[in-house]
Amino acid sequence: LLIAEHDKKKLLPATLATLTAATTFGVPIHIVVMGMSCHGIAEEACSYKGIEKVWLIDNPLLDHPVAEDMTETLLELAR
Repeated sequence: LLIAEHDKKKLLPATLATLTAATTFGVPIHIVVMGMSCHGIAEEACSYKGIEKVWLIDNPLLDHPVAEDMTETLLELAR
């Protein structure tokens, strides 16, 4: 599971580097895109080889995410 870092317009290079590293394990890769109005970023994530599933969490509380809000979101996703 990768947590996407983005600038509200595109995935950041750190996320792409992590994706490249993760593909070497040969396991399914899921990526979580969190924020507000980041459908385009989720669509971008879908275009990368190796990503099996993209989870889009579009919530106004995540427009300027903090660790506590992201943690709660990930815990809900895990349930």
